[in-house]
Amino acid sequence: MTTTTLALLSGIALSDGALAPVFSGTNGDYIATVPFATSELFLTPVLRHAESSVSIGGDPAASGVPYGPIALPVGETLVPIEVVSAAGPNVRGYTVTVVRLPEDLALEKPGFAPFSGGGFL
Repeated sequence: MTTTTLALLSGIALSDGALAPVFSGTNGDYIATVPFATSELFLTPVLRHAESSVSIGGDPAASGVPYGPIALPVGETLVPIEVVSAAGPNVRGYTVTVVRLPEDLALEKPGFAPFSGGGFL
């Protein structure tokens, strides 16, 4: 059996919201916007190579298995994901920034983020 030195995900799924941009294993940064009613979230990482390992927020996670719940205060929550290859020291980091809207804001459409680095638009 040959092991890989690649440390990549083939997908990230969320229990609520949608990733933007569309997932690509080579892109490391994503954003998802959820309504105020969503106070927690489950994230499912999917490894490209089953022999690699994945952690979320420093905790071990399993490929294809929902991880969480991840508490979501209003505003931004950074969810760091780290993939380590089985053969070699290669590590790949991903970050999902989840934006939970305040109670008085509603989503206009999936993926819309009324948020900028300085706060809510």
